[in-house]
Amino acid sequence: MFAILNKYGNQENAIKNAEKLEGLYFDRSFSNHNPCAKVHKLINELIELTEKYAAQQQV
Repeated sequence: MFAILNKYGNQENAIKNAEKLEGLYFDRSFSNHNPCAKVHKLINELIELTEKYAAQQQV
């Protein structure tokens, strides 16, 4: 699965789509937010940490 996603997937588009989907739900009843996950927030945080770590290694 990873190999297919890595070859044909697009991380930027996936994050944009997830953010757009998240914007459709305004209520606090999270059980009704289907399909909607907040994994993109974790991915964005990991990207930032990876970039920060890479920048520190270049110094």
